[in-house]
Amino acid sequence: MLEMPEQAQQKQPADSSTQATPKKGISWKKIIVSVVVIVMVAGIISGLLWYFACNQTESSTTETTKVSTPSSKQATPSAKKDETANWNTLTNTGLGYSIKYSASWKTKRCTYPAENSSTSDLIDPTKVEYTTGDVCASGHVGNILIVIGRSDKNYSQKLAEWEQYYSSAEHSNYKKTNVKVGALAAVKFSAITTDQNLTFGKKAGVILLRYLVDDGKDKPLVVRYNQDTTDDNYQSIFDKMLSTFKFLD
Repeated sequence: MLEMPEQAQQKQPADSSTQATPKKGISWKKIIVSVVVIVMVAGIISGLLWYFACNQTESSTTETTKVSTPSSKQATPSAKKDETANWNTLTNTGLGYSIKYSASWKTKRCTYPAENSSTSDLIDPTKVEYTTGDVCASGHVGNILIVIGRSDKNYSQKLAEWEQYYSSAEHSNYKKTNVKVGALAAVKFSAITTDQNLTFGKKAGVILLRYLVDDGKDKPLVVRYNQDTTDDNYQSIFDKMLSTFKFLD
């Protein structure tokens, strides 16, 4: 009997490369982690989109408000009533000005002794006759009186005269301020008479407002307002009148 060689009798070992790889099971842990990550990323993206959407809406609302606000503000002036719309207009071509006054008031052209009898306009809300002929009488103490005319001196002389006179013991509450009348520079004097005032017969309590207007003329324009403190206060109306003052071209 033939014997097989020893090498033939031994079983050849299986090639390790040809061995079957064992099947692995599903990793639920990785699946759960992946799902959680996906959900978190989706939440963050959704949150960012919501945030930007809200900001866009607020910005649009603010922009609309800013655009609409000016139109409402522009409507305010037109809605405001002009109290001087129905007033009469006094025009003096000789003095070169115009001014509005209440239709219920009276006016008269006269000469004013305090200004060397220069031609002036008298405006009076009380309808009391203050004039004798064409002369603006001085008997207006205790009432309201507005006189517009030319100074008897040049601007510098009149300014110095009023500064000295209205700051004297004949007056109290003296004040001097720079203002505008008819768009031109003017100096406003305000004072109240004391019992030492000789011009008003030592009558105390007469409110005096004086405007010296530098209109470039040799004799500047002057505006006078007199009112007794016991009378109705017309100063607010006088201020409205003065706001309508215009110099003629």
